[in-house]
Amino acid sequence: MSEYYFVNFIETENGKIAAFPNRNADYLMLADSKNSKFALYETEFIDPVNYGINVKKIPDELKILIDSSKRYPPALAFSKNSIEKTIPRDESEFSELFKGFLIKNMKECFDAEISFVQVIQSDDFDLEVGEFVWVIRKDDNPDVVKYISWDYYIYESDAKNFDFRE
Repeated sequence: MSEYYFVNFIETENGKIAAFPNRNADYLMLADSKNSKFALYETEFIDPVNYGINVKKIPDELKILIDSSKRYPPALAFSKNSIEKTIPRDESEFSELFKGFLIKNMKECFDAEISFVQVIQSDDFDLEVGEFVWVIRKDDNPDVVKYISWDYYIYESDAKNFDFRE
């Protein structure tokens, strides 16, 4: 079962990296914000004895909302996109902002023009022909759509890459 942590960044000669105590653990950055000294990560396991000062478990209420949003990935992607534009002072403010974004985006899911469609062709590095992805339709430019990647980022692609037939 996934767990979620705030993990501080440390500076290296190659730039900033997450200060995970276990470099062999699989982890995914779920969200960060502008000029932040930490980010929110998902991982399968971090030994609680070795958290150190760089790893903090997130509040239970935020964990429940993240787990809920993973049942509707567009809500998590929209929330990730929103939090990236903020500058929270600390993990507590980040938690409150992110919770607000998650709740808002999950409640608005019925108003969104989003489809779960199959990729029929692709030149994009993370779109595989045959897979299904969440696509956001926009009427202002029917030739370009936004889609939600496996790691909850929002990217643009040609509409011709997707099968919109019902």
